Amino acid sequence: MQGVSRILARLSAAQLDLAALCTGLILVQVSADVLLRVVFNAPIPASNEVVAYYYMVGLTFLPLMAVELYDGHVTTDVFFQRFPLAVQKACILIGAALTLLLYLTLAWFSLDAALAATATGEVVMGAWSLPIWIVRWVLPIAFVTAAMGALASLVMQLRGTAGKGEPVPHE
Repeated sequence: MQGVSRILARLSAAQLDLAALCTGLILVQVSADVLLRVVFNAPIPASNEVVAYYYMVGLTFLPLMAVELYDGHVTTDVFFQRFPLAVQKACILIGAALTLLLYLTLAWFSLDAALAATATGEVVMGAWSLPIWIVRWVLPIAFVTAAMGALASLVMQLRGTAGKGEPVPHE
């Protein structure tokens, strides 16, 4: 399991790096667009579309695997703390299994959408024709890797080795 955990942690770190790159690119592109628009009255063509269809997709979906691996979801446990320990464990396991099922379902449907977009060469029309079929592949990839993270989390829950906020064990 250590080897798998290490691979998952590296994949998660790579996805977080890509999401951070998307954040930096948004910052640079939007700032340049505003500067060029205000100073030279010459905005960057298709800037809004590039930010919305490329950068925001990566920024939003690529961190999902890390959220699963590092138990980064927002939780409220008003009632949960009052449950008996056995019910708490059952809730955690059921939640992890449902999360895994949800990610796999989202991966299936987004894969179907990515295949359709690729087959038609989907573009968005604006200042330029911007191909977006390429970006449609980010979602199934992100959902499959998030499912891998959820599976690792579920396995750790079953083994009793998971702790809130702790990463998947790796060297």
